[in-house]
Amino acid sequence: MAKKEIDEEPMLEESSDEILLEETSGEETLLEESTDSETLLEESGETEVLLEESSDEVLLEEEHEPLAKECRNKQEKAAKLLGIVEALRKEKEAEAKRQEKVRKRERRQAEEERKRLEAERKAKEGESRKAKEAEDAHSKAVVNERNEKKNDNRKSIAPEEVFKQGELYYNQKKYTEAVQWFRKAAEQGHADSQFQLGACYRDGDGVDRDYKEALRWFRKAADQGHARAQNAIGKRYLYGQGVSEDPTEAVKWFRKAAEQDLAYAQGNLGDCYKEGRGVEKNNKEAIKWYRKAAEQDLAWAQSNLEDLEQLFFGMKVLWFISLLPCILAWGSSFVLGRSWSIGIFFMLFMAALIFFFQGFRNLMSEMDNSQRPIYIIQFILLLLSCGIVFFL
Repeated sequence: MAKKEIDEEPMLEESSDEILLEETSGEETLLEESTDSETLLEESGETEVLLEESSDEVLLEEEHEPLAKECRNKQEKAAKLLGIVEALRKEKEAEAKRQEKVRKRERRQAEEERKRLEAERKAKEGESRKAKEAEDAHSKAVVNERNEKKNDNRKSIAPEEVFKQGELYYNQKKYTEAVQWFRKAAEQGHADSQFQLGACYRDGDGVDRDYKEALRWFRKAADQGHARAQNAIGKRYLYGQGVSEDPTEAVKWFRKAAEQDLAYAQGNLGDCYKEGRGVEKNNKEAIKWYRKAAEQDLAWAQSNLEDLEQLFFGMKVLWFISLLPCILAWGSSFVLGRSWSIGIFFMLFMAALIFFFQGFRNLMSEMDNSQRPIYIIQFILLLLSCGIVFFL
């Protein structure tokens, strides 16, 4: 019996060695795979130490069966521990995969929700835009219908009444409404409305300022003999507004209006003659047109007329004073004798000559071509008077 036990011990030792080698190699493989946490590595390290100690003890004390059992128990514990570690690792990996799937699903759901909200927003914007367009179209239709009714009503009104309505709005400074009424009457050929519409374009009342459009309406009225429109066309040519500057053409239009007794046109024509714009400078003609405008109480024409009349009065006075030495010299030669007449003549002649040249210098800028010969003749007479006195 004892022999039998002795024979069994080597077999147990061999099987235990194989088991230990297999388990040890398995543990090393498992320990290499389990690298996720420091705690698991420490436990696996302790297990290796235990296995080494148990294998050493078995080799040294092969006779003791309790130690072999204890070693097997430790090996079983180590195997269980490794199994637990592997299970935990797999469970952790599975949990990580599950969480990653959850995150992907949440991101996908969030993206789908964002797309849905964006689509809803665009749909609402589209609906709002369509509703606004429909509302605008309706408002325009209502306005057009109202305007058509107004136009129908205006068609039944005489152009003169339409013009008066426009004037009423214009005087109230409601220029936009005034332009609408003026245009309606102007399109029917009403001259006053055509002129007034042109004035609105000229001044930028109720419309954007446009000199060319203003000139177009002024011409329509001027073609019907409208004096104010003719005067307005003259101003456009004079200052080059909406057309190339042409003073000669301006004078032509001023004359047409002035001949219809329009004060402003008469004053403008007087300015052209005074300044020599579009016509030859002629103060007499300027005085003629200024006087006609002044008779209609045009203030600036009255002022210009006074200036020119003072100029002509000064010229007459200068003419008389320049001839005075000749007259006195002739008279003194018969009364006082030649010696006294020569002295008186020279004194008066020098005084008259100084006065003459001072006046001549001041008035030359205001003289026109028709007046310059008078001064030349006057100067020649002074020289002749000097010679006559010496021969008397």
